Amino acid sequence: MSSCSCVTIRVSSSVLCKELVSISGVISSRPLVPILEDFLFSVDDNVLTITVSDLQTFVVTKMSVESSGDVKIAIPSRILIDTLKNLPDQPIAIKITNDTNIVEIITSNGKYKIVGESAVRKSAVGESAVGESTVGESTVGESTVGESTVGESAESYPRVKMNNADDEIIIDSGVLKKTLQTTIIAASSDPLKPIINSVCFDFSVNKMVVVSTDTHRLIKCCCNIANDKIVTLVIPKKSLQVLINLINADCDTTISFNSHYVCIKNDKILLFSTLLNGRFPDYERAIPKGYRNQLKVSRIDMIETLKRVATYVNMIKKQVQMTVENNKITVIADDLNLNNQAIETIECSCNFGFPLSICFNVKYLQEILQGVNSDEVTFWLSDVNESGISNKAAVVHPSDQVEDCFVEMLIMPIFV
Repeated sequence: MSSCSCVTIRVSSSVLCKELVSISGVISSRPLVPILEDFLFSVDDNVLTITVSDLQTFVVTKMSVESSGDVKIAIPSRILIDTLKNLPDQPIAIKITNDTNIVEIITSNGKYKIVGESAVRKSAVGESAVGESTVGESTVGESTVGESTVGESAESYPRVKMNNADDEIIIDSGVLKKTLQTTIIAASSDPLKPIINSVCFDFSVNKMVVVSTDTHRLIKCCCNIANDKIVTLVIPKKSLQVLINLINADCDTTISFNSHYVCIKNDKILLFSTLLNGRFPDYERAIPKGYRNQLKVSRIDMIETLKRVATYVNMIKKQVQMTVENNKITVIADDLNLNNQAIETIECSCNFGFPLSICFNVKYLQEILQGVNSDEVTFWLSDVNESGISNKAAVVHPSDQVEDCFVEMLIMPIFV
């Protein structure tokens, strides 16, 4: 790639901003290497390639631009995104001076100058390159902070040392995106529990099972796909959140992997991530079988009711009580400390004739209901104890299951 001393890139401010925001989740707030706070811009033949990394996840995405030449530079992410967010939608010019690492954003009524990261500090990072569909390991060389240096930002950005993949699986991108949107809701957000701060992919012959859990709820999607591989991949939640934002539903996605790494690639994105070691919870054993008490209710009615009563729950317990009797659900939220209470009633249909009560965390219940598109949902509930309370995990199914993709959700009750 030949480069000019000064290159001007022309692009829509809103298009570039949307692209940068969609991948910015990879950037760590406290990166191990200072240059990882930056976006790596690389322009070649009017194609802008943007790379971000936290050393565990690498994301590469491409977009078309108009450029006066080829260039490669790292630009601080926070100031660039903040600038673009505050601009109205308009064509902008990004002028990059290689000799000084100065980046100028020129708009219809202003000019903004950003200093490239290496003009302030230098991080020397090991080399190799992001490949096509193979996977390997990231390498970081000796890192030093010393005198101000100029012109090496692109070269000091970490890259991926690629090894050959053991195998690959090709999946319809629309199926993959919808499955991830449904399941990722239940993945834990606790970084101290990495094995459940992830999503598990279980591949078998002509089947893909995608599961997430935070131990309070569990979501499982079982999809029929063309596949002859038998493998389990546990991929960090952070990587997949970025993938959802960028995946193009109109093409196939290739998942290449070995025992330590995975590379997910389609026409728009290349995502490289480490795989998590450890045993994912036995989700089949966790999902109860043989429940006889069935309750059907409008998903939208339930979501709207929970939204209104959620204001009244105790902010520590976040508990909402559902009492079912005579084909009606009475939803009760109260805070005994403040003496606040909200009660609403929803029509439903059930196959049992006795009163049944169960309590849930209102936030968890809202999120799993919002994760599916069915008009109705079906709750399968355990038998009640002597107090009329169902105190075992509830199983929730969308009433309108998507063809070739079965969704099953589990939510633990709050014990009172």
